[in-house]
Amino acid sequence: MLLNGFSLEVLVDEMPLAEYTLPDSITNVTMTGKSYTLQENLDQPCFSDFNTYIVAEPGRKFKLRYFSTKATSNNPIMAETLIDGQFDNTYRGLKSRTIQIQDCFMNVTRDKKLEFMFSNSIYNDSLKTTIKTPNSRGGVGIISIYFYKSRSVSRRNSITTTSDIQQVKMTENKKSFEIECTTAFVPQQSIRKYVGYYDMVKASTTPIAALHLHYRPESWFAIRNVQVQIPTRYSLPNITFNSEKVANQMKLNKSIKGEIKNEHGRDKIKQIGTVKIEKENNKRPFDEVNKEEIDVIDLTNDNVVVGAEIVEKRARVMDCQILAMWPIPQSWSKGSETLRVFPSLNINCANIETSEELTQQIFEGAKNRVKEFLVDENYVSPNVHFETPENSVTLHSLTIEVTGDKSSKLDFGIDESYELMIPYEKDKPLIAHLKAPTIFGILHGLNTFTQLIYFNKEKKDLFLPFAPHYISDYPKFSHRGLLLDTARNYYPVNDLLKMLDVMSWNKFNVFHWHIVDANSWPVKSEVYPEL
Repeated sequence: MLLNGFSLEVLVDEMPLAEYTLPDSITNVTMTGKSYTLQENLDQPCFSDFNTYIVAEPGRKFKLRYFSTKATSNNPIMAETLIDGQFDNTYRGLKSRTIQIQDCFMNVTRDKKLEFMFSNSIYNDSLKTTIKTPNSRGGVGIISIYFYKSRSVSRRNSITTTSDIQQVKMTENKKSFEIECTTAFVPQQSIRKYVGYYDMVKASTTPIAALHLHYRPESWFAIRNVQVQIPTRYSLPNITFNSEKVANQMKLNKSIKGEIKNEHGRDKIKQIGTVKIEKENNKRPFDEVNKEEIDVIDLTNDNVVVGAEIVEKRARVMDCQILAMWPIPQSWSKGSETLRVFPSLNINCANIETSEELTQQIFEGAKNRVKEFLVDENYVSPNVHFETPENSVTLHSLTIEVTGDKSSKLDFGIDESYELMIPYEKDKPLIAHLKAPTIFGILHGLNTFTQLIYFNKEKKDLFLPFAPHYISDYPKFSHRGLLLDTARNYYPVNDLLKMLDVMSWNKFNVFHWHIVDANSWPVKSEVYPEL
């Protein structure tokens, strides 16, 4: 279910269960009230018009998937999960739109997972158990997520709670809702004791959103003449694996020998040098038709003359000293100095206020992504070790300028070029400069800027090697796209979001999404309702 930027789904076998919205006249469920979100700046709840249900199959384990589009590093949100009124006093922190997956609670000693599983075992008062289950906010047969506005604090370990998880007792007043299944919390093998921590606290005890998913067996829906769809379960084929055959195929080809030469001394930074490949048969390819050897153009040398044309040398990954920057810019000059990067880097664009509102939103989103990158994405090079001098100059600001059209319309053939300059001057505050004729060139330039930044694990700071930099770049192809077919292949929403991030990182500009095959277009969009 999705309600005003807050989402909750139940997964079985990694697939989301179909949801059914039913009015109160059919369900008569009031244990938790309706799902709601608080209206911004009004603190007034905006309730859902319906109750949302899913079909529970007893004996099947399930997971929860939830997120909030309102969560950012500057606006963190805490999520609290209740199932049948049970809660293990563990909160999930949301600092971005990243999707959270939860498949268990923790036991009281924090050394066992209690996985979620639908169960048709109903506990009632006649068992005379002494277990008392507080159930003031969560109802039996209901999965609830409560979201709270939070504020960040310094990270610290949390205190082990004394609460325990038990299957909920079924009281007489709850039986009137015809709840014929509950959730069993299946203990798994002992694990290493979980030590919780927290880096945020509630800013208010009033939830800003509460989502409730009611679950019932199929018979419950049949009594109410609600037609439901049970997903088909497929068994995986029995595939044999011949390890000996695969091992023989993976043996090195003895006719090819690779030799890596290091052109630098041991006391200098280790760089990738020249790779020389020798073949036992070093003859040129032979053309059987013309009965002659084929000329091979070696593009690893300087510019080669072929007839009256000049073939330029191709850029190679090995030519780059910073392998994280991709695609390789059209023009790039660099130095040999190392800069520190201020984690709270000041990013501003002087003339963005004169553009249309959507362009400003695109810029603000890109700026926030860069700031999140500086805080969260601590990239450490696996191949190259950079030494950060103690007296390194610090880069404090990045100034951005849109020199041309400030429109947010992405047309074919639009100018996506950019220029990025990162200076180096001792004893002066350093300011990097990024300029482009359009907002889309700015987006590419910001991606390149973040790809130049690394993290020092020992000193716990950010640094930018090989300064000063001057980069002038533009795309070689106007259409750089990726086609994704979700009509025939299932991809979780989280994977789609990651794919968009990867496309942005590689400076793609077209996402061709084949959503469904049906001509009726059975897709509902809250953002574009007229689709």
